[in-house]
Amino acid sequence: MENTELKDLIQKSIDGKLNEDEATRLYNWIQESEVNRKLYVKLRDLATLQDIAERENNVLREQGVVYGKEE
Repeated sequence: MENTELKDLIQKSIDGKLNEDEATRLYNWIQESEVNRKLYVKLRDLATLQDIAERENNVLREQGVVYGKEE
C-alpha cells in the first residue's frame, strides 16, 4: 500500500468515514506487522489528543479565557 493511500485510510478511520472495502484494507495492513499496528495506534491516539485539545481551546475561547488568562 502506498503512503498516500495509507495516510488517507488512517485519517478516514480516525474520522469514522471508512467504507467496508477501506476498512478491510486498513485492517489487513494493521495485521501485517506489529510495527504497523503500533504506528496506527500512535496516530489514532495523537489524533484523539489533538481533538480533545481543540475542543478545550474552543470552550476557553467561548468563555473568554485564553491560555489561562482572562481577556
